[in-house]
Amino acid sequence: MTQKDALLEAPPVDAATPGRAGILAAVCGGGGAGKPGGRCSKARLLPLFGLLLFVGCFLTLRAMQSYAGACRPAAATAAAGGAATLGSIDEMRERIRFRGTNRRLPSCIIIGVRKCGTRALLEFMNMHPKVQAAHGEVHFFDSERYAYGLEWYRKRMPYSFPGQVTVEKSPAYFITDGVPERVRAMNNATRLIVVVRDPVDRAVSDYAQIHANRLAKGKPHATFEAYAVNDYGEVNTSYKAIRIGVYHRHLQRWLDVFPRTQMHVVDGDRLVVDPASELTRIEAFLGLEPLIHADNFYFNATKGFFCLRHDATERCLTDTKGRKHPAINPRVLQKLEDYYRPFNLKFYEQVGRDFNWR
Repeated sequence: MTQKDALLEAPPVDAATPGRAGILAAVCGGGGAGKPGGRCSKARLLPLFGLLLFVGCFLTLRAMQSYAGACRPAAATAAAGGAATLGSIDEMRERIRFRGTNRRLPSCIIIGVRKCGTRALLEFMNMHPKVQAAHGEVHFFDSERYAYGLEWYRKRMPYSFPGQVTVEKSPAYFITDGVPERVRAMNNATRLIVVVRDPVDRAVSDYAQIHANRLAKGKPHATFEAYAVNDYGEVNTSYKAIRIGVYHRHLQRWLDVFPRTQMHVVDGDRLVVDPASELTRIEAFLGLEPLIHADNFYFNATKGFFCLRHDATERCLTDTKGRKHPAINPRVLQKLEDYYRPFNLKFYEQVGRDFNWR
């Protein structure tokens, strides 16, 4: 027997029953039990059933339209012959909340370093079922947003189940004074991840991003050499892109506040060529079951870097990632290598790992 047949074969409903009188009186024509119109016949219930069926179909259609709107960016990309971008996937996640989930403060933060692969790492980590990653860079601890309070910060986090690891990343945290103390005030057990790469390459990548952005806005921008070397032919240590690469100075501020055991250092250069091995180390650091493997990645020859393969979908970072570097005067590069060398050695000693940079 179908639901419809069951409804029609059910015993007549007393329109005077408390809580039902309003609806049934309108359908059955008023009147109480034992009065004309006080009991509903099949003929009178059919219009009510039809109305309920119409409302149900309407709500289902609206829900399907909403989901289709969320999927449209990914679908458009796929129709063009490409993989869905990670930005479109993030937008879809923001529309969905499962029962039993809540927004929680992050228990793990990727604190830096800018232009070392922090965005790629966050997306790679987010493939793990026990990880929920915040969308975008929140910049809570390093800006005036800190005055908004932890409740504001929590509401910027994704929904997660109990036992999942919520991860946020804002690379400016690594170099900003006072941030380590603010993070500790939130949770002194917060686990921290730092991604580093050859500081010379990092400086050039930093310049390339700013250069591309300024040109896109029609603004002039000097060459890398003009910024990296001063009028006396020496390394311009006031240039921010160069200051960031003195990793040991920035890291020391964090080590003054957090124990080394709560920090994990990722080799950003290796993350580019062998992401699976770096993710395995991170899973161990976070106490997660090792579920991310080499078959979760594929090399995109057009983009020149690894993309994700997960849940039968292929996803890549946006086109602004992996941009080509400009050609740099070899003598300037040599000056930078010589400048960073003693600082690199101090950093190796800090973290107990030799990255073999130039």
